[in-house]
Amino acid sequence: MAAVVYALLLAGCGGDGTASQAYQQACHGEPLPDQQAIYQAEADGYRINSRYRCIDRQSWQEVQAAMARLEHARRPEVQARAEAAADAEHAQRLARIAARAAAREQAQAAVMPRVLDKPVDANHASREQLAAVCGVDADGAEVIVLARQQGGPFTGWADLVHRVLPLSAAQTAVAASRCGLTVNGHSLAGAAPAESVLR
Repeated sequence: MAAVVYALLLAGCGGDGTASQAYQQACHGEPLPDQQAIYQAEADGYRINSRYRCIDRQSWQEVQAAMARLEHARRPEVQARAEAAADAEHAQRLARIAARAAAREQAQAAVMPRVLDKPVDANHASREQLAAVCGVDADGAEVIVLARQQGGPFTGWADLVHRVLPLSAAQTAVAASRCGLTVNGHSLAGAAPAESVLR
């Protein structure tokens, strides 16, 4: 029995164990001699094959590939290309941010009231003057002019919103009055024009 145990110990620890096909497939290099070597191998990024106390062959290949990629990335021409690509990406990002900001400004400008320099009276203003009033635009200006041609001057705001469909919504009429539209010199009750119109 002692001879069998001794033979097994020799087979497990003998130097020729590293020549086996199983060892060659599982390990890279010689078995690690002590725990300190194992710690160092792990610190270097390798996995340890616990059966053979060696550096796992696949992990050795992975670490070598990673080191090769790192070495390649450190080459001056590669770094220059990477920096140029990063600069281009940064410029594109800034351009996208600027485009979004411009789009937001355009959208805000589209909904911001066009405040006039002075009040515009619905009974006397031209199509162009009326079209400049927010809430009126070219179509509304055309309706106002036709309505006063066909039915005479507007007697007040109630008459205006009754005869001019584009101004029939309360919000639109309020916006138009705030922007400077008047009827016989009067703003819509509760919707006085902005101060810039009155200057």
